Amino acid sequence: MLSAHGQVNAPAPHHAGDVGMSTCGADGNGELKVTTSEWKLAAGDMLNPLGHAVVVHGLDMKARVGCGVITSNQ
Repeated sequence: MLSAHGQVNAPAPHHAGDVGMSTCGADGNGELKVTTSEWKLAAGDMLNPLGHAVVVHGLDMKARVGCGVITSNQ
């Protein structure tokens, strides 16, 4: 069972960037859709995810298997 840490909208303690778990197929492709009221897309807001890093961890939460920067196409 997963602890609250890492789950979106979980009670404290958690980070605003915790978005939960996802699985990938044997081909390495996966998808995760998240809905949260914690993120704000307002300029200057500390909870605005634009320009921040996203890190994908392995199941042990130690190995980092992917990363990138959140951008907007608008």
